[in-house]
Amino acid sequence: MGLNSLLNQFTDKFAITRKELYVLFILFIIILPFFINKYFIGHDYKSQSAITKESIVKTLDSVAEAEAKRNAELDSIAQTKITDTSITFAVSNRKPVFKGILNINTASKTDLMKLANIGEKTAEKIIEHRTKKPFRRIEDILYVKGIGIKTFQKIKPHITV
Repeated sequence: MGLNSLLNQFTDKFAITRKELYVLFILFIIILPFFINKYFIGHDYKSQSAITKESIVKTLDSVAEAEAKRNAELDSIAQTKITDTSITFAVSNRKPVFKGILNINTASKTDLMKLANIGEKTAEKIIEHRTKKPFRRIEDILYVKGIGIKTFQKIKPHITV
């Protein structure tokens, strides 16, 4: 029987989350030395800062609030929109970061579209421009309509002629 299955049985039996279980474990570790001192060594720590039921409840409440906040953040990220016929999820349509180097005079439309901020139309414009007049410097790509300084700065490390 592994630790995970033991934790799952414990959380199921007492109807608490793993985070609450961890908090209880930490509190147990904190309380254990006081208990040992009081009952086995004979010291009484009542005058010192004792952990009360109220402080445990406050701690568990703060964990529950943090979990609720996290769940709310996850809900806002996944923003689901229910329509009559289907469920649509708002997801990021960012493409993966391209890490290679492309020759803008020979790259295919698909390869050009792998660059940041270069979509289908812009890739077609790059190909159209290079068929009329090949690029002699990478800066010449700025002559293509739809590619400005910001886009050029993003793709500059990934292009060559």
